[in-house]
Amino acid sequence: ITKGVEISETAIAEAHFGIRDLYKDQLDYRMEDWKGSAERALIRSTEVTGDSDTERAMDGLLSAITTIASTNGNNTLTESQFIGLQQAIWEKGTKARDVLTNGSVRRYIDQFDGQGKTQWQVPGNAKEVTNSILMYHGSFGTVRCHLSRDLENGDGTAELVMLDWGAFKKAWLRPVKLRTVDSQADSRQTAIVGELSLKYDDEQAAGKITALGAPV
Repeated sequence: ITKGVEISETAIAEAHFGIRDLYKDQLDYRMEDWKGSAERALIRSTEVTGDSDTERAMDGLLSAITTIASTNGNNTLTESQFIGLQQAIWEKGTKARDVLTNGSVRRYIDQFDGQGKTQWQVPGNAKEVTNSILMYHGSFGTVRCHLSRDLENGDGTAELVMLDWGAFKKAWLRPVKLRTVDSQADSRQTAIVGELSLKYDDEQAAGKITALGAPV
């Protein structure tokens, strides 16, 4: 993943309100952009290989999950499906610890009312309204729910991933470095370069549901 920074020396020399160092400010901004691209690649990337003219790409989390994978046909997520995904991962020898969703699927999870004997942890402040399920305790373990903008959110395309993060790691081929690029005319140029991949021992430590419906 490469992100470039190019600023004219004139712009650097000028005063900018609220910015002491324009070059450093833009470098910080592009570094955050690099991190966002890396996170998205770790989730959504599809493997690409080839000759030296082909830009390499890894298999991200969604592409890596092939065994415990189902398509929901534009139907909404149910609590029974959620528990079933936990069970499927448990039956393969591990326990899911985390759930990733975008906003629409998360709204369905927040509406789960429990199956069987359910206990709610309610804040003592009567003026506080709580409608968020942060953890789900069940027979097949406890999972924490996290929002991710890198998962699809649309009606019929929404996605949910459940996994044991311990089975998935970042593998660095080239740690992030700043590389000076030959300046052109009157500009200062820098490239932020790094190369990483997703390492996993067993993709069955995760499951996914795709093509979910979204709330109206």
